[in-house]
Amino acid sequence: MFRHFLSAGVILAASLHGVTQSRPPMVAPLFPISYDPQRVHFEPAPPSIGQFCGDLRGRKLWVYASWSSGETKYFIVSGYLVSHPDGPGPGSIEPDPTGIAVALQGSKCTTDAADWVMSGQVDSAQKAKLSEAALEILPGYGAPSVCDKYGTCHYVVRSRQTEAVLEGLASDALKRFSKAFGGKEAFLSAFQQTVRHPDLLEPVLRSRLDEYRKK
Repeated sequence: MFRHFLSAGVILAASLHGVTQSRPPMVAPLFPISYDPQRVHFEPAPPSIGQFCGDLRGRKLWVYASWSSGETKYFIVSGYLVSHPDGPGPGSIEPDPTGIAVALQGSKCTTDAADWVMSGQVDSAQKAKLSEAALEILPGYGAPSVCDKYGTCHYVVRSRQTEAVLEGLASDALKRFSKAFGGKEAFLSAFQQTVRHPDLLEPVLRSRLDEYRKK
């Protein structure tokens, strides 16, 4: 999917202190459901993310998916941003439009946009030839973009480990969303009511969701 970038007038919030505006509904990454964080509760991000990921230090984040492979722990997290206009005036609060993918290897932190990391696709013609070695610290990190005529971009998965991490994150996300929304049926109902274009989900998410519905 598209990579999203913040304009010069938008700053990632270290905190929401000093902003009196009430918070709008949160929009979850992965399965973009709009929800009230006072009623729908995702697990807070572990302290290690704030400790080792300098660009995320001090932010209140929730975990929407996690997976471990070897010594690396992967997370999909998100939270609110504070947008400060170029000039006088109060800041405004809005959900992070993409979410953040995190890879922790001990004290080493690597981050990227969650929608980009989850956009990886396996070339069916090359599936049997996928490398057994891990090629990226974080799936898609530094991989070239493949874009269609509409500007929708993804990267090609080049290793079995990368494929396994994406599938693991997608499967874990379904468990976390179901728990947060009060069960499988409640989650699927919220998804159907708020996600207008389910066909635009990343392929690995769409595949896992289809399987989940049939269980």
